[in-house]
Order: sequence, then structure tokens, then C-alpha cells
Amino acid sequence: MLKEEYLKLFKPIVQILGDKNTGKTLVAEELVRYFSSRGLKVAYIKHASKKIEIDEASKDSFRIWKSGAEIVAVYSPEVVFIKEKPRELGLEDLLKYFQLADLIVVEGFGEQLKSFSKTIARIICLPYRIETLPNIIRKISLTNKTPVEISGELKELIKLTEKWILKTTLASQFYSKLPKINCGKCRFSTCIDMAFALAEEKALLEECITLRQTRISLRVNGKEVPLNKFVSSLLRDVVLAFIKNLKLVEREVREIDLKIKTLSN
Repeated sequence: MLKEEYLKLFKPIVQILGDKNTGKTLVAEELVRYFSSRGLKVAYIKHASKKIEIDEASKDSFRIWKSGAEIVAVYSPEVVFIKEKPRELGLEDLLKYFQLADLIVVEGFGEQLKSFSKTIARIICLPYRIETLPNIIRKISLTNKTPVEISGELKELIKLTEKWILKTTLASQFYSKLPKINCGKCRFSTCIDMAFALAEEKALLEECITLRQTRISLRVNGKEVPLNKFVSSLLRDVVLAFIKNLKLVEREVREIDLKIKTLSN
């Protein structure tokens, strides 16, 4: 199972949980409408427990799907429709589908995402069987309430969500600058913890020991090439990210020696 502290990237994700007929879709609809009207690109993911079919049997795309295609895509000027066979998807796999999104609203997926405590904000539509999940920004009850009462609840919910989105967006920007190796050399246990502390102005980027101590040198044909701060940081982040994904490499990286030789004709 993917762990939050090993994410390569993250975006603001609002997860809506609740039992059946508690107003989850209404909450999702209001969030999408509000933040879309504010200029954000909003994506929506819903977990469906039952078999669904959104294609029509009379359409060519349905015939191709039934003939055995793994993925079917239909493009029109109004909408792009993509259908693929089910497979095991992790959070990062889903995020790849929504790279252009500023905010992702998730309805359901309670069990799959329950270990994420910082990068996902949760809204609980009561009643719900689990009320002790981390990072719950609001518990809301919409059943047996008047439209005016529901409107008031949703307005307050949007204010809290907006505040969280601003903080998380800033944290994700700081996170992109951190080495993401969770070395534990600073006062934070993970780079995500430090990113949120930076967003809340409770830390300084200079506190990252790895960033401060890392020295990048580049030699071409035996001669050292001077690197500016931007290029040095870029090389460091790319190489460290690559090394981190190699299973045979020790978790704590002290020194990396990379040589590339070109073969002459």
C-alpha cells in the first residue's frame, strides 16, 4: 500500500465520506461549483460499488469495447470519453489522470485512503460508521434540515475548505523543492511534515539539512562545469528521485557518483 510520506507529488484533495443518502453528492456538487467559479480546475472521482455502464450498446465505441479493446477513447469538440478495463490503481495513478487539476474532489474511497493524514482533507456527512479519521475539517449533517439551514451549512463548509486548499497548495509548492527522502536529519520526521510547516510559516527552507549540505559537481571531459543554484537544485532533485526508486539502494544516500561515457565511432 502506498504511504503518504513517500508521495512524489500531491495536490489538494477533499474526500467526502458518509453513509448512503447523507448528502455526499450534494456537498461535492457545491464544492465543484464554487471552486470552478473561482477559476480552479476541479476534478471529481467517485467510488462506485455497483457495476456501471455509461456507454450505449448501440454506439460504435461500445462494439469496439466488447470486441476486447483494453482502452476506448471517443473525442468530440464538447467532451472526451475514455473507458478502460478495471485495474488496481493507487493514489498516484489517479493523480496522473488529473495533472491539470488544481483541486480533486473524491467521493468515497474511505478504506483506500484512510492512512493519509495530511494531504487529504475529509468532510464527514453524518451519519457515518467511522468518525475518527485524521484531518477531518468538518462533520456536517444535512438530513431533516430546511433548504436555508443546508445553505448555511454549505457556506461554512466552503470557507473551511478554501482555507485548507490555500495552505495545501502552498505546501505542495514547498514540497517540490524538498529532497523527498525523509532523512530525519531535521526536526521533522518527513518532508511532507516540513512542507506543511513551511506553508504555515513555522519552518524555514534552510532547516532542511540535506538541501544545505548537498554539493553538486559536474565534470565534462575532466573539467568541472560551474553550476548556478537553479541547475544545481534541478540536478539534485532529479538524481535523488531516481535513486530513491531503486530498491537495491540504501535508504540513506550519502554520496552519488554518476559517470556517463559516450562511445566514439
